[in-house]
Amino acid sequence: MPVHVKGVPFDGLESFEIVPGEWTDTFFYSISYQDGLPPWDYARALYTNISTLKKYRRDASLWIEVDSPGKWYQEQIRKELRGSPIAVAVSPKGIEPGLDDFSFTPRRFARPSRQAPQADSWQPDTVSDDALQVLRVLTRVKEGY
Repeated sequence: MPVHVKGVPFDGLESFEIVPGEWTDTFFYSISYQDGLPPWDYARALYTNISTLKKYRRDASLWIEVDSPGKWYQEQIRKELRGSPIAVAVSPKGIEPGLDDFSFTPRRFARPSRQAPQADSWQPDTVSDDALQVLRVLTRVKEGY
């Protein structure tokens, strides 16, 4: 379920029980290599959301779930997000991160985190997936007609 922090959307919020009785406050994104963006552009966009999390949920962490063949794409995302002010985990699609997957140990709490406000879906209903992929590629072109 999509959530937001001060208008910045995330795909969801998970509280991972890292060790028994210790929970994280982890927001997550699911990204795909098929969206037409190179990993460094994705990382640059994610940094704006990281700064919002740092400001308004300063003990939060971020999990990036990457849908890609092989490991190159997810390794590039991890490399580009190195030095982030919040703990970041990057994992392949369908695999939840463990404590060792985070860039540093995320803050842990005695109970699951409170939910963030629910966000409206930002995906337009009237645009097909194929058209959306074309639009994503066109945004990377200086002039598209």
